[in-house]
Amino acid sequence: PPLSAETTSEEKALIAQGEADYQQSCTSCHEAKAPALHTVADWKATLESTGCFVETVHLTPEQRKGILAYLSAHISPER
Repeated sequence: PPLSAETTSEEKALIAQGEADYQQSCTSCHEAKAPALHTVADWKATLESTGCFVETVHLTPEQRKGILAYLSAHISPER
């Protein structure tokens, strides 16, 4: 969900770490894409599928969780 006044400090820390992991992981092979280019479901499928996130970057489950939290926080609720 997007950031709000109800976002806890733990969620904010997860989102911040997710952003750092996203920027570092994605830009190791290509330009990072804006979160709003895809839906949360699309990003989740990308993070869980085989491909660069799994085969090249070797993200841990915690890193994938943080990246999805970051991406989700920057997508409008309608997406």
